[in-house]
Amino acid sequence: MNNKNTLRINSLYVKNFKSITEASFKFDENNLIIFDGPNGYGKTTAFEAIEIILSKTPRKYRTILIDAKIGYTNSPIHNDENSPIELMLHLNNNGESLFIKRYFEKAPQRKSQDNNIRNIFETSKLFINEEESTEDKLEKRLDFPNINILFNVLNYVEQDENTFFLKKNPKERYKELSSLLGAEKELFQLEKIKSLEKELSGLIRQKKIERDNIIERNREILSSETLTISYKQFIKDKVFAWDQENIVNTDINIRNSYLSEVEKIKYLYSNKGLLKEIYDWHNIQTYIGDDFLDKFISFYWKIENYEVLKVELGERRRNDSILKNNQTLIEAIDQLNYNYLNQDSTWEYLKEKGINIDIPKTKLILFIAQREALGAQSKVLNNLKNKRIELLSIQREHRYLINLADGECPTCGFDWESSDILINHIQQTEQKIFQEYNVLNVEFEKLKGEINFLLESFRDRLIKDSELITEITNKFITYDSFAYLEDIYLQQKEKFDVFLSDMNEDDKVSIISLVNNRIQADDQNNLKNSIRFIINQKKPSIDSSINTFQLVNDFDVYFQNNIQILNNISEKDINDKSLYIITQYNLAINRDLNSLKDKIEQQESFLVKVQGIIKIFDNAIKNYTKNIVDTVTIPFYIYTGKILQRHSLGSGLVLDLDVSKKDPQLKINPTGRDQEVSYTLSSGQLSATVISLMLVLNKVYSKSKFGTILIDDPLQTLDEINTHSLIEVLKYNFSDQQVVLSTHEDRYSKLIRYKYDKFNLLNKNIRMKDIF
Repeated sequence: MNNKNTLRINSLYVKNFKSITEASFKFDENNLIIFDGPNGYGKTTAFEAIEIILSKTPRKYRTILIDAKIGYTNSPIHNDENSPIELMLHLNNNGESLFIKRYFEKAPQRKSQDNNIRNIFETSKLFINEEESTEDKLEKRLDFPNINILFNVLNYVEQDENTFFLKKNPKERYKELSSLLGAEKELFQLEKIKSLEKELSGLIRQKKIERDNIIERNREILSSETLTISYKQFIKDKVFAWDQENIVNTDINIRNSYLSEVEKIKYLYSNKGLLKEIYDWHNIQTYIGDDFLDKFISFYWKIENYEVLKVELGERRRNDSILKNNQTLIEAIDQLNYNYLNQDSTWEYLKEKGINIDIPKTKLILFIAQREALGAQSKVLNNLKNKRIELLSIQREHRYLINLADGECPTCGFDWESSDILINHIQQTEQKIFQEYNVLNVEFEKLKGEINFLLESFRDRLIKDSELITEITNKFITYDSFAYLEDIYLQQKEKFDVFLSDMNEDDKVSIISLVNNRIQADDQNNLKNSIRFIINQKKPSIDSSINTFQLVNDFDVYFQNNIQILNNISEKDINDKSLYIITQYNLAINRDLNSLKDKIEQQESFLVKVQGIIKIFDNAIKNYTKNIVDTVTIPFYIYTGKILQRHSLGSGLVLDLDVSKKDPQLKINPTGRDQEVSYTLSSGQLSATVISLMLVLNKVYSKSKFGTILIDDPLQTLDEINTHSLIEVLKYNFSDQQVVLSTHEDRYSKLIRYKYDKFNLLNKNIRMKDIF
């Protein structure tokens, strides 16, 4: 019977999980339940199902080194990927009943991150008594805070890696024990504060190095007396960093660059007498390059005659219009388009060309009238012929159906005595009209020949006129050339005018005489060289050591080519400006150095406070952990002594906590020895040690309503003596708890149940081989 007010497992239901298709395991609140059967029959899967139901994610998957962003096609836990997983525990205690279920949807039918072992457990849904719930509510119902972590510490020993705690180094084991039993938040905060301490210490070191470097680089400056120099602005229309009143700079390279700028001013000042000559010559130098001379030679005449060319372009447009009209008329004559040619606009255009149009116009009008008359007669003849044929058809087919005499006309009723006379009369009329048509057609063709002869002469006149106009127009400027000229006109005219204004009158006349022609000489290079020769005659005599390009460039940059601004500066002003820049740099260095020292002092003060907080946290965690160790040391010694009796190193094991070191350590040693158990005990003895530690922690710290201890295959590595000892501990010290074990050996299953029977404790075995 259950003597504590705890909930025991009444049943476990597993569906579609790993190797289990569907199974229901009845525990019936027995004190002992043993899963027995060969390896591979799902014993560990059943234990893992219970772990998932209570803690959501199995411990062995929490720190697995797989990238959670990787997607997988198959699920690692679904037996059938097209069906959901259902895992359910029924807990019971003297009438109090609790159903806890984990539900996983069917696996995604595609590559998905939800199939990643790092993520899949987060997709589960939790139900308590058939209502969807949360982890917090589960902890409250079981009165089991941090169940996701403490379940593996207080209630469950895994088969896989059950010695992981013992194999950690003593420093990590100390942190693990502190964290597992309630100091996790404090440990996390301590690590954050230590990280802050490390970062702050590094920052202080960095600033001290920066301070020392400043002192080393500026030792001479820091030891010298700071001068007082008044500020005077050199250039008012432009902003230069070195010419400002407040120069905030602590970089020696920037300071030197500022001084270099002042040296340029000084160089300008010392050569200002030559500036005009140099500047003029520098400007002229720009005129001897190919780019300028090519444009000057090609466009000077065009720019000077821009208005003439503009008028010429208008003539081109008019001539193009005439050529278009001429071509239209030529095409109309070629196509014998008489109606188009007979328009008033056409005759007016030909008259403007000096062509006598009176006779041609009269004949063309008569020709068009005769063409229309012949057309009408042709229609009458065709109509008459068709009527005659129709009449003969009617006469033959219907004369006996209507009451007509033999010579009576069916249309007007006139009696022609006989039908033959009637038909003959119609044929004579048709022939008479045809004869008249032929006479008119002969006259028409004669007139047509005369008209075409006149039109051909017009055509010849128009072609000659077009050829003459084309010859004239080809000499005019083209549309594209004028458009380009129009684009560059103002800019190039200004450049050409400036260029010529820099020449004396004789040179100007000579240069213009070379290029002031519409048609340029074939030898362009010879022409450019001639112009260059004239330009080079103006070259002033300047010392070759003087950097004329720098002078011209600096004069433009600093003074916008205004000599008056440069004249307002004295040599003393220039020297004072250099001293002012040096003084400003020295002041900035001192300010920065003092500021840096203040920051170091403030950060060091803050570091002392942080280290004080670390000490408080560290001492609190040490005391907390020491209290835990002191509490469990004796029962741990007793349990390990019982279970590990007769091992070669003595009986019980000792928990040795050393908090005097910077990093506290928790060692587990055999009695009277300083060697760690992980180096001295066998794997079976280490497993027994882990089971002992879990049982101790359960006995001392388990306050929850969950009254079941689970140990997966504890006998796998234990010898017979350790096995008997473990059974004795469980039945004597944990008879008030439900114990769930597994084993693959039937003889051990029988032995354990026999021991429990002798102690009058209810027990049951679940034969996995019978279920699957």
